[in-house]
Amino acid sequence: FTEQVISMEIDNQPVEEAKVGDMVGLKVKERVRENDKVYKVVE
Repeated sequence: FTEQVISMEIDNQPVEEAKVGDMVGLKVKERVRENDKVYKVVE
């Protein structure tokens, strides 16, 4: 599925951007399963 990121967090704190290697949480509508892949698409 394709979805736009609406919310991103690091250590349960909202952030606007992350650095390489940061572990982030993304809010998504669809169910995410272990081994799913996430890609950054820049237009």
